[in-house]
Amino acid sequence: MIKGLIQTNFLMLLIACMPASAASVQIGVEAKVLPDPKQEHARYVRFRPGDGDFVTMNPPRISWPYLPGVTFKSGSVPATQRFTILIADNPEFKKPAVTVKDTPYNFYNFLPSLTEAETWYWKVGYNTGDGNLRWSKVRSFRISPDAVTWDRSHYTRILDNISGHPRILFNKDNLEAMRGLQEKNRLSGEFARQIIREADQILKSRQYREFPSNDDKPTNYMEYSHGLVYLGFAYLLTGDEKYSGFKERALIMATWPPGGKSSPEGNGQSLKWQTHITEHLGMLYDWFYDEWTDDERQLMKECIEWRLDWTLNSFAWRQQDGKLVKSGSIAAAGGSHPYQNIMAILPGALSICDESEIAREALECGLHYLVGITNGHGEDEGWHDGPGYGNGKMKWLTNATWCLHTAVPDLNLDLNEAYSSYIDFFNRLTPIGAKHSSFGNRGINELDWASSRVMNSLRVAMLCDDGQAMQNWEDTRRRLEDLGRKGLFSSSPYIDYVMPLYAKAPHPAPEADPVGLFASEGWLSVSSAPPSDYDAQKDAVSMVFACRPRGGYNHSFRNENAFDIHAYGETIAVGGGSTSNQSDFANDSMSHNTVLVSGGEQVAAKNRNIPICGRISAFARRENFVYWAGDATPAYGPESGLKEFTRHVLFVDDAYFVIFDELAMEPEAEPATFQWLYHVPAPDMLEVIGENTVSYRIGSTNVLLKHLTPQEALRLEVLSAGEGMKNPVTGKDYRIPNEGQLREVARKKSFGNTSAALPPAADVEHLWFGTRKPLRDTCFLAVVAPYRAGEKEPVIERMGKNGVVITFREKTTRISFDPDIPADIVINTKEL
Repeated sequence: MIKGLIQTNFLMLLIACMPASAASVQIGVEAKVLPDPKQEHARYVRFRPGDGDFVTMNPPRISWPYLPGVTFKSGSVPATQRFTILIADNPEFKKPAVTVKDTPYNFYNFLPSLTEAETWYWKVGYNTGDGNLRWSKVRSFRISPDAVTWDRSHYTRILDNISGHPRILFNKDNLEAMRGLQEKNRLSGEFARQIIREADQILKSRQYREFPSNDDKPTNYMEYSHGLVYLGFAYLLTGDEKYSGFKERALIMATWPPGGKSSPEGNGQSLKWQTHITEHLGMLYDWFYDEWTDDERQLMKECIEWRLDWTLNSFAWRQQDGKLVKSGSIAAAGGSHPYQNIMAILPGALSICDESEIAREALECGLHYLVGITNGHGEDEGWHDGPGYGNGKMKWLTNATWCLHTAVPDLNLDLNEAYSSYIDFFNRLTPIGAKHSSFGNRGINELDWASSRVMNSLRVAMLCDDGQAMQNWEDTRRRLEDLGRKGLFSSSPYIDYVMPLYAKAPHPAPEADPVGLFASEGWLSVSSAPPSDYDAQKDAVSMVFACRPRGGYNHSFRNENAFDIHAYGETIAVGGGSTSNQSDFANDSMSHNTVLVSGGEQVAAKNRNIPICGRISAFARRENFVYWAGDATPAYGPESGLKEFTRHVLFVDDAYFVIFDELAMEPEAEPATFQWLYHVPAPDMLEVIGENTVSYRIGSTNVLLKHLTPQEALRLEVLSAGEGMKNPVTGKDYRIPNEGQLREVARKKSFGNTSAALPPAADVEHLWFGTRKPLRDTCFLAVVAPYRAGEKEPVIERMGKNGVVITFREKTTRISFDPDIPADIVINTKEL
C-alpha cells in the first residue's frame, strides 16, 4: 500500500514537471466577459438598449427606469411622473429623429424605424410636474446592418381604426374558414375534439348545473368563466344549442359587483386567477356581439370596464385609483402577479377598446409593455422563475399575443425577437428528458413545466416561423407520451385551434449549437447534443448553470453559481429539495449545488435594491471543451465578509465537468469555513470512498465525483432526505414548517383542495464537503464524471496543487488552473 502511494505521488510529480504539449490551450484575459450596465438593479425596468449596445431590431425595444435613481427607496411614489424621449443621430440632439413628450409610459414603444445612421443617441427627460426636466445621461446604440425593421410609428392609428365584431381569433370574413379548420387541418381537428370533449364534461359538471347567482363563496371563479369560453367556442364549431347556456351564465357573472369574491386580484379576495374573468367575458362579448341585446351588451361592457380599471389603475400598473406607482408595478420591478394581471386583461381591453376609454388606455399600456419589455422577469434573454413558473407565466404572454395578433395583424408582433429568445432559453434550461430543475418553484415536477412548454413552443413556432420551437413541441410531446401523458396540453385550445388560419407550421429543426450563453441574465447551458432533440438527449450529458444579476426572488431561489447536471436520460445532480412554493429550504442556498460561508447562505437577494447578485464573468470554447466562470461574491452580502467566490467550470470532450472554486475573505473579516454542496436525487446506489470521493448510480447512469483537495483538509458529511434539511454548521432546521407553508395549505383547503398538504422531504442525498478549519482563503477542485453502465470508470488524479489528470474513454487530459503548472488545458485564473 505504501509502495503504491509512493509510486503514485512520484508519477503525479513527474506529470506536473512535464512541459505542456504542443496542443496545450491557454485561456486567459481574452475570455473575460465585461460587466453590462443593464445588469445593475436588474429586477427593475432599466435603460434598454444599454449604452453602446449592438441591436438587431430597428427600432430597438426600449425602456427606462420609472425613477431617475432606478430603485424605490420606499414602497411607492406618486404617479405624476411624465417622460420625454429624444433619439438622434448626434449626441447634441440636433434635429432628433424621435421626440416623444410627456408620456406616462417608461416603456413607450410606438416608434419609427431609424434610417441613414448606424449609431444613435438617446436620452430621457423626467418631469415630476414642476415643468422642469431632469435629463438622464446620453446613451448610444448601434443598429446591425442586418437588423429586422419593425416600424411601430403607426400603432396609434391602428388602434384608432379597430372596429367590428368578432375580432379576437377570427372575424366575419374568415368565420367559415375557421369552422372548417376542424375538417381541413389535422392539428386543428385534434384541438376541436379536445374543446368539444371539455365542453361536454362542463355540461355535466355541478358548477355548470348549479351555477351560483352571486360570488359570495370563496372559490376559483376563473374555472367558471373559462368553462363558459369552452362552451362558447364549442357552440361556434358545432352550432349545437346544448352549448348555448353559456350566455345566461355569462350575464349572471356580469352582474356581480366590485368587491365580491370573483373580483380581480386585490379588489376582493387575493386570488390572481379571478383577473382572467376579464379575458373570458371579453372573448364572449366579442364573439357573440350580434347575439347579445343592447342591454346585455351594456351589462357585459360595464363589467369588463370596471375590471379593467381596477387592474390597470389599482393593481398592475398604477395603484390606489391611479394615484401611486408601487415598486412591484410593471413600471418598476415587474412583480409576478402584476405581470400576469396585465397579460390577462388584454383580450378584455381588445374586446371593447373602440367604445371604452378605459379599455383603450389598458390596451395601449399593455401593448407598449408587450412590445418594449415583453417579460418583466428576464426582458431580453431568460426568465428568472425557472421552468415551473416561467413556462407557466409565458402562457399568459402567448395568450395575449395571439389574441392581439389575430385581431390586429398589422401590429406585426411576430417580429418581436424576444419570443424565440424565451423559447430557446426554456429549451436549454431543461433539455428534453431532464427530470428536475433547481431553478424555481415546481422544478421537481417535469409534467408541469413540460406541458406548459409544449403550449408555448407551438405558439411561438407558428407565430415566428421558428423551427427550433417546433422541434421542441414535437419532441416534448413524445417525452410526455413516454411518461404516460398523451394530449395537446393547452389550457386555452381555442387559440391553438385557429393558428393555422394565420400561419403555417414550420419544419422542425433542433438547435444548431448545443451551447447557450445568456450573459446578460446570467445563465449558461451546455450539452453534448441539441437540447430539443429527445432521442439525442437520451445519450447526452448536459449542465445548466446560473449566476444571475437579479439573484433569487419571487419563485426562484438563492443559488448563484449553482448547477444541475443531466446525463444519459437521468438527472444526476439537482438542488432545491421539493422546490415547493413557500418552502424556506428550497430558497436556502444550502439546498443547492453551490458554496456556503461558515454555513451561511446567499442573503443579498432578500434586498430588492441590491445592485447585483452575480454574473457570468468569463466564457471561452475550443474544439474539445467549453469554459466559463461565475462571480457570485455579492450574493452573500457584505456582512458575510466574503471577498471572492469565483466558480470556474470546464465541460470537457462533451463528457465530464471540472469545477474549480476560488474563495477568499476580506482582510478585516474573520477566517471562515467553506462548505461545497452537492445534492444527488434518489440514487439507486451511493458509496463514499474516503473523505473526497463518491461513486453513485441513478438508473443506468454511473457517476464518479472526486474532490482533489487533500483528504486531511476536507471533511465529508452525507445527510439523507429530511436529515439534510438541517444545516450541520448553523443548526438551522427546515424540517419544521414555517407560517407561510401552513397558510398556503390552509388557503388551498379553503378553496376545496382536499389534497392540500405540506410537501414531503425530497428523496435526496445531501453531500457536504467542508474545510476542516477556518481559513482566510481556499480553493476547491472537483471532477464530476458520468458514464454509462458497462463503461470503464474514469481515472481522476491530482496534479500539483490546482491541477488534475483525467483518463476516460482511452484519452488522458491534463487540466490546470495555475499558469505555472503546464497542462493540455490551462485556465489562467490570475488573468480572470
